[in-house]
Order: sequence, then structure tokens, then C-alpha cells
Amino acid sequence: MEKILKILMLEDSGDDAGLIQRELISQGLSIEVRTVDTRQEFEHELRSFKPDVILSDHSMPGFNSIQALHIHKEINPRIPFILVTGTVSEEFAVQALQDGADDYILKDKLTRLPSAIQWAIEKHELADKKERAEKLLVEQNEELKTLAKHLKNVREDERKYISREIHDQLGQLASAIKIEVDWLNINLRDIEPNAKTRIKSVLSTVTIMIDTIRNIAMSLRPSIIEELGLNASLKWQCREFQRINKTKCDFEESLNEADVDEEVRIELFRICQECLTNVMRHARADRVVVSIADFGDRIGLRIADDGKGFDTNQKSTHLGLVGLRERALSVGGEMNIDSAPGKGTTITVFVPKRPN
Repeated sequence: MEKILKILMLEDSGDDAGLIQRELISQGLSIEVRTVDTRQEFEHELRSFKPDVILSDHSMPGFNSIQALHIHKEINPRIPFILVTGTVSEEFAVQALQDGADDYILKDKLTRLPSAIQWAIEKHELADKKERAEKLLVEQNEELKTLAKHLKNVREDERKYISREIHDQLGQLASAIKIEVDWLNINLRDIEPNAKTRIKSVLSTVTIMIDTIRNIAMSLRPSIIEELGLNASLKWQCREFQRINKTKCDFEESLNEADVDEEVRIELFRICQECLTNVMRHARADRVVVSIADFGDRIGLRIADDGKGFDTNQKSTHLGLVGLRERALSVGGEMNIDSAPGKGTTITVFVPKRPN
């Protein structure tokens, strides 16, 4: 069954209204028309009739098409609005289109009206589809952000649990072994020199194992964040990076972290951790400087190296930078990268002290 086109016509001339309807019917359109010529009638029919298209003459007693356009915008701008009028100036036609009209047709050239109506309806349908798609995309992005935040929190909880288990269980077992080996080393005097040497070797290995367990637990979830704060955690991280990689790593602080949210502290620690990991893997740097500073209600974290750098204009295949940016965004912040081949890399992150 052919769809009936609902037309709201603003027209004070019965002859012109009839002429327009006959032209549309002659070109095969099935139409239902409501004709009005006052503001009150127009507003009423716009709400109750819910037309597919509005055809408006320009001037009627006490009412005109520009006023109708403004009403149409307020009530339902999704409905196509076509000006059907007598001779008008080019300036007026341009103004009407700028005000929101989809087209204008002169009454002595009505043969173009059916195609103009079809084009205007298709344009609005396309705009509606685009708006719905954009709205859906925004909703999906919000869902993904929520999911990412949930997964991040789950990951942090898991790291906290594993860190505690490693520290408490493996750490205690290793400490117990060290105590026993210490006892053997002290109390077994009349043993062969080779055996004594082996005991000392075991003692040295256990000591290294205890330090390794401690470092792994600290990397997973440094208790120092909760005990001493962000500044101390970053300083420890820089010191460990320098010790392990033999790359100079300086830390500069000017942050008062008294009112910094715990989630923000963890994210900044993780961002610094991942940046230093990237430096270790890719930068070939001789020196790294990590600095954190107070900017009122925001925190600035900067990690700069003198390594090989890269071209920021080229599309990166490394997910690490994407992860860093997502971490900053997750607490309402932003990340900037400044790098060039042979010029080193500087990553700057700004985040609010308390996320919204």
C-alpha cells in the first residue's frame, strides 16, 4: 500500500492551495493536506497532525514564513520545510535557506515541487539516521569507557591480591629458608669447606630471592603508595629503574598530594611505570627525567628521555601509547607526546586531583 504523504500547508489563498494539491496528485503522489493560515492553527496542526512535510507561502495576514520557520524549529525541526511562494528576491531566498528552510519553489514552477519534497524528506531521514548512529556511538563509547574502568579496577584488585600473596606467602617462606640456612651457617662448624661454601651460596641465593620477591610485589602493587604517597612511590620507581637498567633516572617533585584521590595516584604511578618500560624497550636513552608538579586543581606528570625518539606524524602500531592515553582519560585527564627522530621523547600528562 502506497504511503500517504501528510502535508501541512501554510496558505491563505484557496486557489493556490488547490493548484499545489492538483500538481502533486498529477505526479502520482497520495496526499493528505491540512491547510492553515494563522499562527495558532499552524502550531496546533504541527503538534497534532504531525506532517511529513511543511509547504509554506511567505506572507499571510499577520503571519509569514520566517515566523513559521522559527516555530517549526522550536516544535519539530526534523520536519522538512519548503517555501512555496510567488516571486521573491534572491536575498530573501538565501535568508530563508539560512534560517532553516530546505528549499523554495516559485508558484509558477510547481513541476519541481514533488522532487523537492522527496529530496527534503530523504535529507532529513539521512540526518535522523546519522544522529541516531552518532547517539548510539556515544552510548557505546560510554559503555566501553565504563567497561574499561571496571576492568582496570578489577586488574588493580587482582594485582593487589597477588602482590599481598607474593609478599606474605612466598616472602615468609623465603625468609624462613634464610633463617634455617643462617642457622646452618652459624652452627655447623665441623663440616667440609666445600659444604660451607655451598651453604653460603644458598644463603646468597635466598637473599637475592627475597629481594626479587619484594621487588615483584612492589611492582604489582607498591604498598609505598598507600604508606608514603605518590611522590615517594615515583622516587622509588625511578631509583629501581636506574638500578636495574643502569640508565640515569632523576626525579623532580613539587606536588602537594594531600588532596589527591587514590585512583589518580595509582593511575599516575602506572603511567610512569609504563613510560619507563617503553624507555627501557625502545628509547636507548642515556638519561630520563621524571617530574611531577602542582597546577592548582590539576597535576602535571612529565617523563622526558634523551633517546632515539620517533616521528609522531606516523601512525603508531604500539598499543602502549594508546593504553597510556586511556589511563589519563579514565581519570578525566589528557596526554601529550613531543618527539622527533634523534630528539628524544617527552610525555606530559595532566589530570585533575579528583576525577569527576
